Amino acid sequence: MRRLKSQKKRSVWSEWLLNRISSYVSIYMLRTDITANQVTVISGAIGLIGVVVYSFNVLFSIPLILSYLVLDLVDGDIAREKNQCTYFGSWSDTMLDKLIEASLILSCMFRVYGDNTLQLILAFAMLLNFVCQFSMQIINTTTNSINEFKKKGDKSKSTRNTEDSAKNLLLLIVDNLSIGHSSLILLLLFLPLILNNFLSYSIITVLLLGTFFYLMIAHSRIVQKNDSAYS
Repeated sequence: MRRLKSQKKRSVWSEWLLNRISSYVSIYMLRTDITANQVTVISGAIGLIGVVVYSFNVLFSIPLILSYLVLDLVDGDIAREKNQCTYFGSWSDTMLDKLIEASLILSCMFRVYGDNTLQLILAFAMLLNFVCQFSMQIINTTTNSINEFKKKGDKSKSTRNTEDSAKNLLLLIVDNLSIGHSSLILLLLFLPLILNNFLSYSIITVLLLGTFFYLMIAHSRIVQKNDSAYS
């Protein structure tokens, strides 16, 4: 079977699981004339329909939302393989992701209508998720700026040591304990099926709170590095 030439490394548990399916879907779709932007639109439509269905029936929404998550990885694979990476594609993909995240949390709030405690927990979770995702976008943008600066001015080679390996391992663990786009949706989708709503939404909110503090520390350090690089 054909392998993807530019397969993106998935180190976070949620993306790693979804990639077990998305890689095969990507290989199949690469045989067609479908574009990355078309996949983005299709996945967004499926995701929004799934969110609406979730408000009334969780089980029926699972295939739709999982299909969205898989296609959300496929569009990136197609863009890299067919050299279709564009600013518009990146922007539209990100906007749809945030729209579906917020809509899914609102659907959860609709399902627990009348329970003020759960609605408050979910509202706090939505606030934390918004700030975390916004911070991630800033980190990515700032990191790209630093890398471009280093390419122009820094020709030295860095060497890896035991300390670097331990740091990378720690970052990998923290990244997997933090909540990103796909992990948030998977937790919202399946955790309430295993635990009760209060415990499920409380766990998600605590993880988002931990992600918030982790990103605030990471963000401040990157900004400091950026200042040092340009000073």
